[in-house]
This record gives sequence, C-alpha cells and structure tokens, in this order.
Amino acid sequence: MSSADAALCRAHTAKAANQTWRPPSGALAYPYLVPAGPYTQLWDWDSVFLGCATLSWGSRAYLEGSMANFLAATNLTTGAATGCLTPTLPVACSSDPKDRDVLVHAKPIIVQGAWLAAAAPGGDPAAFERFAPAIEALLAFWDRPPRHDRASGLRLWHDQMESGADNGVLSRCPSARSGCWSAAQALTLASADLMSLLVREHTAAALFAEAWATTTSTPTTRGASAEGYRAMAARHRAAAANPEPLTPNP
Repeated sequence: MSSADAALCRAHTAKAANQTWRPPSGALAYPYLVPAGPYTQLWDWDSVFLGCATLSWGSRAYLEGSMANFLAATNLTTGAATGCLTPTLPVACSSDPKDRDVLVHAKPIIVQGAWLAAAAPGGDPAAFERFAPAIEALLAFWDRPPRHDRASGLRLWHDQMESGADNGVLSRCPSARSGCWSAAQALTLASADLMSLLVREHTAAALFAEAWATTTSTPTTRGASAEGYRAMAARHRAAAANPEPLTPNP
C-alpha cells in the first residue's frame, strides 16, 4: 500500500470510527463498541480489536465500558459470560434473535481488553477494581473441567463457532447449527489461540492486582487488601508461566 493509500485509509477510519460507539443502553450500563454501524450488539473480541485499533480517535472510554459490561454480566459462581451482549438480553445473544446463543462463552480476552483500556492515556486501573471477583471468576472457568482437559492439560473451546469459526472459511462443521454436528464434538477442540489468550489474561489480571496493591491502603468493602492483591498477582503470574494447574492423567 502506498503512503497516499494509507493516508486515505486512516482518514476514513478517523471519520467513521465514532459510528461504532454506543451510549449506555438498557442492561448495558456502560458505553460500548459495536462491530459496525448497523449493530446494537456488543461482541467479545470484536470490541477489543476495534477499541485498540481506534484508541487514537477516542475509543478508550468505549473499550473500557465494553469490558465493564462483560465483567458486570459475569456469573461470579460459575464464571459464565456469553460472547455477545445486548441492551435487552444481557446473558444470551445471537446473530439471529430467533435462535439460541451460538457463542457459549466469551473468549478469554476480556481481562486483557480491560487492562489495555486502563493502561491507555486517560485510563485508570482503579476503574476495574470493583470487578476483581468477576476477573477471578472468568479465569477460574477455564481451569475446571470440562474446559480444562485433564489428559492433556490444554483448554477447550466448546466448538469452532466459539473460537471464531465465522472468520474461517474452511470450517465445515463449526457448531450445532451445522448439519454434520453431533454432541460428541463439543469440548474437543484445543488450539494455540486459546492457550495464548489465557496467558495474556492471567498476565493482565496480575497487572491489575499489582496496580491495586499500590493504591489500596485499607481493606475495601469486599475485604480486599494490598497484601491480598499482591497474593492475587503472584497467583496469576504463576498461572501465566505454567497454565496447567491441574495434574494431567498419566
């Protein structure tokens, strides 16, 4: 691409970036990003990629709000969080409103997306401190069967659609919507992207905890303390270095 073409692309992006910004609406209490102008839905890694790519044009608050909406919708007991949210359906969403959700869980990109928003100019890690339990729940989700395969130590996608198969034209049987799908195919897909994303998620959780430890002088209303945050950071640093806390079967 020539420098002139690159300049045209940047100018168009700068002009159109705000068409993907949405104010708080319904169940989505924070401003958020959508993949393109016609959408009303908030999607997991779409919002992270879009938010990071358009930071220089003012998307930071919308990236922060997108991640806050996902964290607010996370089940603190199970770590469940769908890969898409809407103003009217905070925990179930589909590209077809008449169909059930095909994204069984949000991709492990929410914590790193939150950190990227918090670390960008104008951001503050303290904005996410209230979501510390949700961050822990999201990451614990991937450390338990059936998402953690005890035999290999690898983590598992539910299906190809959950991993983003709509971007892979060679995916012949991505999900239960496919005629070739059988229940036995669920939770059998391990791939490098999932493990890589989880390393980044644990690293981001550690960065948050380290930041919170420096600003928390007295226990919070949740009982958190600087010492507790340092312990949290150490756990997630260890998980990033060795993402197989369960002992594989011999």
